[in-house]
Amino acid sequence: MQPLTTTFSPELDRSECTACHSYSAGDQIFIFYGSRSNADLFVHNGFVFGDNHHDSMRLKLGVSKADPLQAERAKLLSRLGLPTTGEFYLKTGADPVDGRLLAFLRVFSMRQEHLEHWLDSERSSDLVYPDCALETEVETKTWNFLHTRIKLLLSAYPTTMLEEYLHLCGGKRENHFEKIILSTADRDSNLDLTTIISSLVDCESIVLDHVATKDDLDQLNKGGMASCRRLAIHMRVSEKKILHGAIDYVEQRLLACGHPSSNN
Repeated sequence: MQPLTTTFSPELDRSECTACHSYSAGDQIFIFYGSRSNADLFVHNGFVFGDNHHDSMRLKLGVSKADPLQAERAKLLSRLGLPTTGEFYLKTGADPVDGRLLAFLRVFSMRQEHLEHWLDSERSSDLVYPDCALETEVETKTWNFLHTRIKLLLSAYPTTMLEEYLHLCGGKRENHFEKIILSTADRDSNLDLTTIISSLVDCESIVLDHVATKDDLDQLNKGGMASCRRLAIHMRVSEKKILHGAIDYVEQRLLACGHPSSNN
């Protein structure tokens, strides 16, 4: 049973939370916002979770009507319960590629003989599974396409993870967290993203703990650390975590195919 149920009252123009069972004075009450991505929480609730196990990133993909194999692809996708154009998701965690996304990309990557084979097969539903017995050519093309798409998404961000970190630190270069990360960058161009991400919350806490007066707060806001901007930065970090995790996963799949990424 849910601890609370939330509804909106048009008469009173407000949200109302109703307890689903009895509570005593002083009891702690929890509310569950649902299995939602940080993007959804950001837009509709005004916050994000740094460690949201339900986080995901939306990709919009489609089969062109000009594709000479559009009819065959549409037929196989329909059998899998997938649209020819729709929204798919990369997820956070160890298995970032959603089964629906994987199946769509595999169908998208097939040549005519592959499509004919899977249309005749009784095991077409296996296409949603990472370890489906698939032609190496199709599998390699699938993962290379996704690798390229993720790289393009990452390149669209105007800032790097390190720059996001510096923004959250208020641009204070003397902060010891930054020194740790910058020294890592000096030694190795491949930044330790886990170190950066885990430092973001600590860094923000240090900056906010320093705020003791209105003048301090005004100065902090002038420096670009207003709450809305912090949320936006955390949102970008959340998205980049998903994309970097997906890149690592895709590259492992390509190595398993015996074909390192062509984009490395």
